[in-house]
Amino acid sequence: MASGSIKKRKNKSGTVYVARWRDHNKEEYKKTFKKRKDAEAHLAKVQTEVNDGTYQPLKNITFISLSGKWLELKKSQIRPKTYKSYKAHIERLNSAFGKRIVKNITALDVESFVAGLTNHKVTNRYKEARALSPTSIGKTVTILKSMLNAAIR
Repeated sequence: MASGSIKKRKNKSGTVYVARWRDHNKEEYKKTFKKRKDAEAHLAKVQTEVNDGTYQPLKNITFISLSGKWLELKKSQIRPKTYKSYKAHIERLNSAFGKRIVKNITALDVESFVAGLTNHKVTNRYKEARALSPTSIGKTVTILKSMLNAAIR
């Protein structure tokens, strides 16, 4: 049976709620929320996963390490041309998130990155600098989403 609690805390930005729980190895984890309801929902989800044996805490893995592992796993599932395309998108992602710890990347970080892609210039085969197309931006975001989903599985 998983144990956990929610504590109300005050900090500079106001009141926050800290959800604490232990996994099946008795390691303690915590996560902070602005709303008690969000903390309760998260704690209930985590406790269910711990009880089911499906809980996988995020490790302190850098984004560049995750991207390398993800690309290596995909290599056997995709064609060489697709692999080359994925590699180009991952280079773009690594330049933005490379040395960051994956669990510390926020939604705001991702939104800022996506907004910056519209101003990002790439050189085509004729050595002309051009803006990324909406399709390229979409593919980069899809790859990022797939990588982050794989990280939490």
